[in-house]
Amino acid sequence: MHKLCVKFNMNYFLILFLLIFLAGCAPIPNVRYIAPEIKGTIVRDGVAISDKIISHNIDMNTNCSSTAEQTNTDTNGQFTIEAVTRFHLIKLLLGHPITNWTICMLDNEEFEILASQHATGLSPKAITLECDLDKKLQSLYDKFPYEIESICKITVDDT
Repeated sequence: MHKLCVKFNMNYFLILFLLIFLAGCAPIPNVRYIAPEIKGTIVRDGVAISDKIISHNIDMNTNCSSTAEQTNTDTNGQFTIEAVTRFHLIKLLLGHPITNWTICMLDNEEFEILASQHATGLSPKAITLECDLDKKLQSLYDKFPYEIESICKITVDDT
């Protein structure tokens, strides 16, 4: 009788493992980039813009109301915001996560969206923005697997 219980339990665990694996999830600890590290320079009329607040917003809305990371531009108009990452115990083997992040700049009491990604797919590890606020590009970085909208020139570094 005891051997029968052990055999039943082993079969139960094997079936449970296969169901989890076939569902596209596996217990593989991992760190996922929710929003990339952002490095950038902001100018207007060829002059660097200093002391502007630059922030990561990782919510679904794009009104820049909540921030995950924040920094100020320096005297050269340069800024760096650290990546936002999350630890996960389960890794999706099938499908892609939903990625939502927005980079905002507070300018004269109003937020300006510099770049955003609202798509199904991964977030890059790092991007560089070159922003000339006189020449808003309305560019789209659409190279697989990323789709990033921006008013700046975008360079993606995924190494």
